[in-house]
Amino acid sequence: MPVGGTPRSTPRIRALPKILSLHFLLRALSSVKSKLCIALPPELELSPPVSVLWAAVGSGVVLVPDKLSQGELAAFEPSNETLEFEALSDAEFVLGSAVPHNHDLVLGDYSVHTNLGALRAAQARISVIRASLIREGRL
Repeated sequence: MPVGGTPRSTPRIRALPKILSLHFLLRALSSVKSKLCIALPPELELSPPVSVLWAAVGSGVVLVPDKLSQGELAAFEPSNETLEFEALSDAEFVLGSAVPHNHDLVLGDYSVHTNLGALRAAQARISVIRASLIREGRL
């Protein structure tokens, strides 16, 4: 059955490309810090190979080797090196990897677009909506 659908319906969303995400809970010990080294076995290699790796901390503080605290997200440079997480406090985080997006992305103040034309069209549409709301006295 496709993602987002039922056997008799058309799916509303497409299946995502191969993505790997892992959830971890590291406990800080009184005199010894918890460490987690991640090296995936070859049978978990994704095709196409992933090269985007990130971590998001839900609670606590970890070193990777820089300090990451609750609510922070870090994206890592592509590497074949082992990644080591060290808990400075009890910490919970998600580690994710994926195939990189095959287009350059253009960032707006609050949005992401696949090209500059799409960004400018969205900004123009927002300006039209804003002007309409001002005329109506709703803004």
